[in-house]
Amino acid sequence: MKPEPIFVTHTDNTPEVLYDVRTHVLAFTGSCFPSNSIDFFEPILKWVDDYTPLFPKEPLKLLVAINYMNTSANKQLFILVSKLKQKIEAGFFPRLDVVWVYELHDEDTEMGGRDIERLGGVSVTLICLNKQLI
Repeated sequence: MKPEPIFVTHTDNTPEVLYDVRTHVLAFTGSCFPSNSIDFFEPILKWVDDYTPLFPKEPLKLLVAINYMNTSANKQLFILVSKLKQKIEAGFFPRLDVVWVYELHDEDTEMGGRDIERLGGVSVTLICLNKQLI
């Protein structure tokens, strides 16, 4: 049995969220400043709890290509990373590969990726684009 894919359509202030069962990639793309970050992330966190027992025994890639994220959304993303680390420790998958994409000269978004690495205790690959994400 495989985990169910997750798909959250983007809005003007929330990112698209997609888990691709074939590639084992959980991707966030767009802007992330929901009016209530807890409400936005709650179903994603529940999905992680419900479906990580079904994940393949291979690294999970978390792709974050956010062109703007407010503080409360950044905190919820940190909670997500912490939950995923707990799932690794529980043996559901071997590691988490975080890929953090940001635009050239966007120091705030770049620092968000560095903070996730430093505070979350996960390895983050930073990718700088020379063009706008969206």
